[in-house]
Amino acid sequence: MACLRATVAVTGPVALVSRPNPNRGRGPAGAPPVQTLILHDVSGSMGFAALGGSEEAAHGCVGPVGHMLSLQKSQPPASDPPPGALRLQPPKPAEPYVPQQPLRGAAYEPTTGAVYFAEGYALMRLNDYDTVAVVAGRAAERGVIDGVADIARFNSIVSLAADGEGGLLVADGPRIRRVRLAPALPPAPPSPPAGTPPERLIKEAAAPKHDTSPAPAKAGGASDGSAATSGNGGRALKSDPAALEAALTSLVKARMSDGAAAISAVSVETLYTRPDGAAWTGLAFNAATGSLLATTSTALYRLRLPAAAPTADAALGGGTSVSVKPLLVSGKHGATGSADGVWQEARFAGIAGVTVDARGGVAWLVDQTRLRFVDLCTGAVKTLAADLSYYLNAPSILPNGNLAVCSTSNIVTVFGTSLAPPAAATADAAIAADGEAAGAAPDQPPPPPQLLLWGADPVVCGHHDPTTDVAVAVSEAASRGKASVSRFRAHRAVLAGACGYFRQLFYGEKPLPEAAAATVKASPEAAAGPTATAAACITTNNATAAAAPAGSDPEVELRDADPAAFAALLRHCYRYLPVGGGDPLPATPPHLLRAVAELAERLQAPAAAAEAQRRLLAGCWPEEAVDLMLWAESRGPAFNGLVEGLRAFVLRHAAAVVEAAPDSVARLAAGSPELMAQLYVATVQQDVKAA
Repeated sequence: MACLRATVAVTGPVALVSRPNPNRGRGPAGAPPVQTLILHDVSGSMGFAALGGSEEAAHGCVGPVGHMLSLQKSQPPASDPPPGALRLQPPKPAEPYVPQQPLRGAAYEPTTGAVYFAEGYALMRLNDYDTVAVVAGRAAERGVIDGVADIARFNSIVSLAADGEGGLLVADGPRIRRVRLAPALPPAPPSPPAGTPPERLIKEAAAPKHDTSPAPAKAGGASDGSAATSGNGGRALKSDPAALEAALTSLVKARMSDGAAAISAVSVETLYTRPDGAAWTGLAFNAATGSLLATTSTALYRLRLPAAAPTADAALGGGTSVSVKPLLVSGKHGATGSADGVWQEARFAGIAGVTVDARGGVAWLVDQTRLRFVDLCTGAVKTLAADLSYYLNAPSILPNGNLAVCSTSNIVTVFGTSLAPPAAATADAAIAADGEAAGAAPDQPPPPPQLLLWGADPVVCGHHDPTTDVAVAVSEAASRGKASVSRFRAHRAVLAGACGYFRQLFYGEKPLPEAAAATVKASPEAAAGPTATAAACITTNNATAAAAPAGSDPEVELRDADPAAFAALLRHCYRYLPVGGGDPLPATPPHLLRAVAELAERLQAPAAAAEAQRRLLAGCWPEEAVDLMLWAESRGPAFNGLVEGLRAFVLRHAAAVVEAAPDSVARLAAGSPELMAQLYVATVQQDVKAA
């Protein structure tokens, strides 16, 4: 499953992190879309360097380590000029960033579009302009204090992970802490040329910095006052010094207000503290299941994160209201060893990091000189590489799906694993925000490529691809009115390749199952086209499938289906293409997995149904285990594997299930006496074996 691909000599590697390449698309050949950075922590070489090159694309490995990035300090907001003062001096040149304390950890957070790392006891931010700023804490001041950025203190930052909600999670000794982040401030504008007139300075300063796209013109040339410094407004300011002073003062205050708001928006809160005082050694957020993976030196846990509180509430101490309890996945805290096994039978000697891919079913651990993986559905541990000549730490999944691991011997080791890279390190980051979209076309066509067969997102770009040849109209059961219908565009061959139902509908001769409930007709766009008799007709009790008029694309009406679930399934269909790969259910939120599993089973897409069921099992919690098991049993034989996995989960975590949902045992006995009897017998056998 994994093989040693390469070792790269690197001085003082402590972490690897991937981010969208700031130079993507530039240059003669175009820079790659994703850039992998390696964090160095050694005297004379502290900071980030780019990892990879042409060899990465050619051999699926990593290229040589590039030059160190030239990092700069972020400039603080300008101070308020005294009344009557006119300050037109250009901004001071940025100072180089030179770390003064040890560097640790690195994580990319897609909402803010920045890389975060630790310098000493401070949390730092690296934006795509390679500018570094302090986010929270102070590099040389140690402590444990929750609060806003300047007040918060950290004690021992070891690992960082994005929390999936625009924030950051920090392993700080025995504590797991959440940092609510402010959007990254834009870089300081370049110095204007000498002799620039004041009205031009004001015009450029007043221009929006976060959105450089031109604003739509208003009807009749009306203005809202935002362009008061151009045209006649600029001449008026030039001839009226008082107006010029007022405009400058207003702009300075606005810029100061924006900067102060961004800084004060950062806050730190403690989510969980281990009662035994043992330190956490690694963190990884599992986006597929919405849970946090955390390791001590001898055990792997899952934690269910509470919804992030508004920043102001967190800063005032009103953050977490939901109890956070670790759920053991594998190992046993305090018991050391190297044995493979299931759940508490497995042993670890010294876990120094964890990572998880986009599918979320397997966690990869570095355990001293061993590389190991844990099946998150069963808790089974297997060793893939053992007895290496150096200690491993900080595993990371590269954009090409390989696993890179740092070491204490100035080496980065790369294993060929063919994993699905996390969404933040792939093109899936662009569609993550549209994960629950129902397929409505955007107002403006998206940028190229727009061809679905060349990798464009079928949910966002389907309506702009001229090569599609079928429309799918999805309507929910609650209301089948016109407003509730969501339409998607696709290719019949692609749908048929992944779904047996569509294969049978478009190309088969057998009757369709009654549960499919679909109709094929002419699409609304072709309603005015020539009329033709149906060449073929497939009839079921509640659906009719007929050929569309000649020269038009057919429309499939899919009734009683969740449009968001179909959007996830549509993305899955295009993952079957050679340009697909990676995550088979991209941008699918955990709460949608049941609907996706049901629809996939109904449309005869076994791979999608199995993937959704596996994620449901990997992300199951004690309070929902019984209800999920009863639901899976009601779905029939196609869900038997999930039922068996949930039964084993309940046996492993019986005490936690009873504590979290005491009424669930009665619901299980009433809903499925057979399952209840099986669990009882298995519990007795487990107790006899333990005795």
